[in-house]
Amino acid sequence: MDKVLWVVSYTSVNQFLQRALAAKATAVAIRTDNNIAQALTPFHDAGLKVYGWRWPSAQSSNGAMAEANSAATLLIQGMDGYFADPEGEPGKPYDWNKPGLDQLANQFCTTIKSAAGAKPLGVTSHFLGKQRFAKLPWAAFFQHADILLPQAYWRVAQGPVHHANPAENYRDSIQAWVQTGGAREKIQPMAGELVHVSGHEIAQYAAEASNQGVSTLHFYADETGIDPGVWSAIAQA
Repeated sequence: MDKVLWVVSYTSVNQFLQRALAAKATAVAIRTDNNIAQALTPFHDAGLKVYGWRWPSAQSSNGAMAEANSAATLLIQGMDGYFADPEGEPGKPYDWNKPGLDQLANQFCTTIKSAAGAKPLGVTSHFLGKQRFAKLPWAAFFQHADILLPQAYWRVAQGPVHHANPAENYRDSIQAWVQTGGAREKIQPMAGELVHVSGHEIAQYAAEASNQGVSTLHFYADETGIDPGVWSAIAQA
């Protein structure tokens, strides 16, 4: 079973590396406003893949394409793949849930794919897909994606999500993303948020992945305050 540990930011590369190794992760996903270039060698030397991820701006000139070009450069430098995170946020420059963004989404993904070669491009967003963000250019993102990553979180800072059940949310995320236009075999639902869940729930999440024939687990995200039982469950998953 492959395991990807996600992070928004970290205190030091080595600290995050040690955390990933202790969790028996096979890869990490680092938000691209960190110094990913600095992380490539130590993580690769330890046998871990390094992916970049970001909720990109939905503005073209100084936003989305700047991120796409940055990701392309990192892929050429040795980054192992990239995960785009288009979401909806009314009134914000990174709001993708509005009409007229298909061309930008295509350009964004094409730029990254041209540098990626055989390396994967993933897409992550709300686990209910078009049920939640009806105007987001799902088809444009999905046609380029190698991996689909619905955020099947069952508990976050604001409280329980959906059924607040790892297995049920996992199954519902697959159904929602297939209905949104995703290929079933590309879907790898994510667990989270780690600081708000229990080790027992992580075990339920991993068991449901096995039941659904999904061979990669995604854990969002490393931060301070995560229960030691959660880390143990991730290591055992």
